[in-house]
Amino acid sequence: MFTHDILFATTLHGLTAASNQFAYFEITDNNGKGQVTRGTHPTADSIKSITADINSNIQAAKIQDGATRTALVRQGYSRMRAFCEVFAERELLQGVSTRYDPTIHMTMLEKIKLDKLPAAITLVNEVFYTACRHTEAHSQPVATLGVAPTLEELQADWDKIKEARKQYLA
Repeated sequence: MFTHDILFATTLHGLTAASNQFAYFEITDNNGKGQVTRGTHPTADSIKSITADINSNIQAAKIQDGATRTALVRQGYSRMRAFCEVFAERELLQGVSTRYDPTIHMTMLEKIKLDKLPAAITLVNEVFYTACRHTEAHSQPVATLGVAPTLEELQADWDKIKEARKQYLA
């Protein structure tokens, strides 16, 4: 079945994933010619994959300078923005409500650590807003376009969000 309906595709995947009867195919448009290739699963962000991306950006930025370093730092902030979203969705809110899933998982409400939530929210929001300011995903005001984030700021914000996650999960 081919579909552009992400909710329908997610529902099908959820119904068939456990039975191992689900096959995923990726369709790309190379030079105006559609190509279908078998994949392993739909692309999805996870804490593990985003962490690897951010760490990779930081390491690559350490050996670069100028515009290349700035681009890597901005890309790191872009992935950190995604990290904040996935952390909030899957760990802070315990998957009670997730993207493309029509179900509200009420049984997960009791797993939310209410005593640790306010501190985590404060730090996640702080890093999220900084990441939004530095990501290419948002148009920035002219006055701030010339102010590039530094590798040191990226590293400090990354350490801050990792510590917030560690404290919340402890």
